[in-house]
Amino acid sequence: MRAQRHELPLLDSCPMPRPDPRPLAEIAQATGLLAQLRHRMAQSQARLACILPLLPAPLRPHVQAASIDWVEINGQESAVWHVLCPNAPAAAKLRQLQPRLLAQLQAQGLATHELRFVVEPKGVFRRLSRQSCPSSSFFDTGFAPTQT
Repeated sequence: MRAQRHELPLLDSCPMPRPDPRPLAEIAQATGLLAQLRHRMAQSQARLACILPLLPAPLRPHVQAASIDWVEINGQESAVWHVLCPNAPAAAKLRQLQPRLLAQLQAQGLATHELRFVVEPKGVFRRLSRQSCPSSSFFDTGFAPTQT
């Protein structure tokens, strides 16, 4: 005995209301969560632009702005900012510079309570070699990502 075959109606036969297409920018502004995300991204990028001049020149292109968390300290809102680093030696160098970086952020009016330097997992940053980064000082200071 054969199983009965059930026919499903075609999608065209079941009219479904289609949403009006709207530009993504309009949706992002209308949605509170997306607007908050855009605000956090802009704040993180502003902080990166503020500290870049203080970083060693060979390290600048390899540091990236990451997430920013808002905390309340003594009744005022302040940020805990995460910075992505290509490797542990670069993160260590940034930790040495942390007091100067925090002072620069405060001087520019960007309330930041804490900086956290996060090492990006291997394979995310492009690999560097002497050919792609001719500055020998980059490799001599220990900032070069480890080669696998």
